[in-house]
Amino acid sequence: AAIDTAITITGSTEFCSGDSVSLSVSSGYQVLWNNQQTTATVTAGQSNSLFATLTSLLGCSATTDTIDVLVNANPDATITLSADTICFGDTAFVSVAPGYAYDWSNQASGNQISLTNSALIFVILTDTITNCFTQSDLVSVTAYPSPPEPQFTGDTTTMVGNKNGYL
Repeated sequence: AAIDTAITITGSTEFCSGDSVSLSVSSGYQVLWNNQQTTATVTAGQSNSLFATLTSLLGCSATTDTIDVLVNANPDATITLSADTICFGDTAFVSVAPGYAYDWSNQASGNQISLTNSALIFVILTDTITNCFTQSDLVSVTAYPSPPEPQFTGDTTTMVGNKNGYL
């Protein structure tokens, strides 16, 4: 009988970093995958081209088709802050890498936003081609009230020093 070289694929062969796909062949054979694994099922979490050589009890061998696995990178969601503390009326700029879709926790849009008040904020960046996404860390901007205008009280200005006003 011919060797069954069918591969069962569980999941997509193209996915985002952090995911994986399982490839399975019949367990009725001795199995050797080209990545040196010998189990009937292998899990791939990195880009690779995988195939298996199957050997029957009678010593006959056959090779499966090659399955290409493509892992797409997730966006870099590193946030850059111009300042994490500001005075009321000032502005802090928060930015991330350009070229993605942005879902800011404060409903803002674009890869750079401005804050004029205290806020805890994060953003989800989505690659619109691969649909891979990454959520940034939560960052904090604190806005402090400006100090009050100085109030001068007491006597009128008094000169200190000699009669010419010099010290």
